[in-house]
Amino acid sequence: MVAPVVPRWARSSRARAVEHGTDDGFGLVEVLVSMALLAVVLVAVGAGMLYALRAATVSRERSVATGLLGAAEASVQALPYASAGPPPSAPSPTQAVLGGVTYTTRTSETLVTSGPETNLLDVTVVVSWTGAAGGTESVSGELQIAPR
Repeated sequence: MVAPVVPRWARSSRARAVEHGTDDGFGLVEVLVSMALLAVVLVAVGAGMLYALRAATVSRERSVATGLLGAAEASVQALPYASAGPPPSAPSPTQAVLGGVTYTTRTSETLVTSGPETNLLDVTVVVSWTGAAGGTESVSGELQIAPR
């Protein structure tokens, strides 16, 4: 007896898969490849998040140091300086621990005795700390104070 001929459109998907040598669903190889791709993507995302976290920490440290620099400059400007001669010095160095980081503030004063602007006090303020990146970092500022 001859098997009936079934049109192609009427065959089941399983019959078409067997006829063409394909199979529905995912095999072990496809699952492993998908997991490997997912792992690569997750590692890249994790590395990006770690970089962003470190950048935020460095930014916070620099922001705190800049605030300490401004406070030190303000305290130097508040010192009495009336004429030539050694001015009263700000205590140097000072240390402050903020957010688990130790910041050291140093000031140095130099009296300008020559040139068009004499009797000016050149003050340099440096705030340094050991950053999250592992190295020593610093911010500095300079100002000139005239006698009052």
